[in-house]
Amino acid sequence: SVIGSSAIIHKILFCTEEKLSTSYHRIMFGTSCVDIIVSVNAISSTFPAPEGSTYFSYGNILTCDIQGFVTQFGLSEALYNASLCLYYVLFITLRYSNRQIEKVEIFMHVISLGFPCVSAAVGLLFDVYNFTGLRCAVGHHPFNCELDPGIECTRGKYAGIYGLVSSGIWVITIFFVIIASMATIFRSAQTVESTIQRRYGEFTLRLEASDRSRRRMSNRLRELACQGICYSGVFFLTYFWLFLYRVVKYRTGNNTFSLALCSQIFFPLQGLMNCGVFLRLEISRVKKNNPSHSYVWAVYRAALTKTDSIRRANAPTNPVQMHV
Repeated sequence: SVIGSSAIIHKILFCTEEKLSTSYHRIMFGTSCVDIIVSVNAISSTFPAPEGSTYFSYGNILTCDIQGFVTQFGLSEALYNASLCLYYVLFITLRYSNRQIEKVEIFMHVISLGFPCVSAAVGLLFDVYNFTGLRCAVGHHPFNCELDPGIECTRGKYAGIYGLVSSGIWVITIFFVIIASMATIFRSAQTVESTIQRRYGEFTLRLEASDRSRRRMSNRLRELACQGICYSGVFFLTYFWLFLYRVVKYRTGNNTFSLALCSQIFFPLQGLMNCGVFLRLEISRVKKNNPSHSYVWAVYRAALTKTDSIRRANAPTNPVQMHV
């Protein structure tokens, strides 16, 4: 995940003419920076847990609080995913110009970074960050003390309520927001494409050049919609297992090994999968123009070479506004 997010940042800062001048690039830059922080925190695993809590635990309450704070701050990544979906809704469905999107973008960054910081700081005040079986996060201490009446919980008295208010409700809301956004984008793409085909069919049906133009516009619109759907797919694939693991743990009090394993495999891959979506169209173009080269070579070229801003499909001039 760190490698994938670092590749996105490198591509934006050193291999594109736009750099951070577009809303799309700034949102992806913020997402990637947060992903690196959260991924490094996940790599630390059980090391920051208080010594004696589990295997390979060498920390104390302070280090556990730090890891728990960063874990809670990871909500920022989910909020950035929702912001990315909103970007595509504004761009395709509502036909916002880049300048109009920039006015909304500031609120995307404030919410995506501000709320997780505030909620994570509040967690420190209530001592809710404790070892939870995988790492230090929102939970009770001793581990599973809330399930055993014979064990007194010395920390994290309000962990359940805090976790529900600061994370659970938000993640569920983000799930529905992303589903609704993708349905809206898909429907809008179909509507606009039908409109383009109808207008071209009425006025320029026999003009070959106009027909090529129509196909380019339709393809560009499909690419934009597919790009947004792919980002949403990455979000669901990475967060679904973690969400299911926490729901099962909350209901049963047990750590289900299979769900824990899936969450530990897929969640750290979010940055790498985001990188694949970010470079997807460019990799396809490089491979198409160089069919004799390997796919690995195409990935290398797409990730580390400069991109002509005119040919970028990830942040194009809005075809919806220009032709509809």
